[in-house]
Amino acid sequence: MLISHEELFLGTVQDLRTKIRSNKSYNLIRACGLCRHLLLDEYPLVHQVNKNYKLPITFYIKDYTPLS
Repeated sequence: MLISHEELFLGTVQDLRTKIRSNKSYNLIRACGLCRHLLLDEYPLVHQVNKNYKLPITFYIKDYTPLS
């Protein structure tokens, strides 16, 4: 049985949240792999899902630049 890109996306995001909340080293490393599937693969899952919705995707990144 095949699942849709949307179902795979939602399951991946749910799994990512669970792994991050556990705050255990192994789960955090596994979370990195999930992020790769979502954002960095040759055709990222987030783009596969957004192909139908055409929503603008924005990322907010915390600035850790020293203020010195």
